[in-house]
Amino acid sequence: MDSSRRRLLTGRLSSTDVNTHPFGSLVSLVVRAKPERMAALRASIEAIPAAEVHAMTDDGRMVVTLEDCPDISTADALVRVQQLDHVICVTLAYEHCEPAQIQ
Repeated sequence: MDSSRRRLLTGRLSSTDVNTHPFGSLVSLVVRAKPERMAALRASIEAIPAAEVHAMTDDGRMVVTLEDCPDISTADALVRVQQLDHVICVTLAYEHCEPAQIQ
């Protein structure tokens, strides 16, 4: 078994392992917040590398995508979104993973 796979299965995979893993990842999230806090939350999310807000509703929902980039993995970006002020909950709506493109 590949050593990085073994670390993943045993819960010992570090963020540096994720950032150098030979796969690219794209995730879509639904982020819930109080409606009056949406503008501030949008600015905070858009400050995260590889995060993009696609839609917001008047009742406090936001559609966000995260994509692997050299600065941050999707896993680390997801944790950062969850820890932002004004976030009530984050739901993973979609995940896509494929071999990274070597340039």
